[in-house]
Amino acid sequence: MIASQIIMIRPSAFTYNPETEESNGFQFSGAFLGTEVGQKALHEFENLAQKLAAAGIDVKIFNDTAIPAKPDAVFPNNWFSTHSDGKVFLYPMLSPLRRAERRADIINWLLQTFDVKQQIDLTEAEIENRFLEGTGSMVTDHEQRVIYACLSSRTELELLRQVAHKLNYALQSFCADDRNGKPIYHTNVVMSIAEDWAVICLDCMTERKEEVIKTLGATEKEIIEISFEQMENFCGNILMLQNSEGQKFTVMSERAHSFFTPKQLSSIEKSSNILSSDLTTIEKVGGGSARCMLTEIFLSEKSTQHSSIP
Repeated sequence: MIASQIIMIRPSAFTYNPETEESNGFQFSGAFLGTEVGQKALHEFENLAQKLAAAGIDVKIFNDTAIPAKPDAVFPNNWFSTHSDGKVFLYPMLSPLRRAERRADIINWLLQTFDVKQQIDLTEAEIENRFLEGTGSMVTDHEQRVIYACLSSRTELELLRQVAHKLNYALQSFCADDRNGKPIYHTNVVMSIAEDWAVICLDCMTERKEEVIKTLGATEKEIIEISFEQMENFCGNILMLQNSEGQKFTVMSERAHSFFTPKQLSSIEKSSNILSSDLTTIEKVGGGSARCMLTEIFLSEKSTQHSSIP
């Protein structure tokens, strides 16, 4: 299952978030700090959004609200997700600054436009310092109905089990560390799953690696293994989308594209065109890349009949 509709948030206050520094080894405080960082991030956002729209992908853009200032609003995939069975999940996030990203107007737009059958709000877990950050924490094989998740301070096992149960998906959790032995903050920098392939950094996995390999092997997808260096340059933070005509695109940053080998790119291009864009500022300051900027819409468009929302 590949999305043809996505939500993106145009940033208004993009900058370095000190609350995420401890757990996110991909962001660098001294990268581009200064008055120009927001303008550079906005330029990168616009370029990516334009390329997606030019490819025929349905992009719904919401402007970030100015108050309160939200440095990571450009990464909406962490606070909500949508699913083909009509469910919408709201997720608990580690950074208090990021919790303001959750917006009733976006949820209301989903309710008005699509056949939402159930809203599942997990955000009360924040009171207990328990977190699960959406499709950052979970990489999902919708065809095989499996959730892959790298456990970390932002990805709690019990919350994972709740989501897997509500979606009737199997759960394959694992542990993965960076070069310094620190848990990697999000699963979607370690791996990405498409219809025909799975990009994954196996070298970083410290627990349940063989179980992950076995689960992936049973899907008969081509496994495209990436190195530590490739993972650190966001080769795992990619996403396959399609346009209304069924033409497929794998979205990634120019940085990620430059670190893939020709053979790996050839494997990806067997089933999709590659769409890359410069995200240098967003990557270095925000610690996320292309996949983090895209929230997929898997909901069916609303019929003339009203659906009840629990």
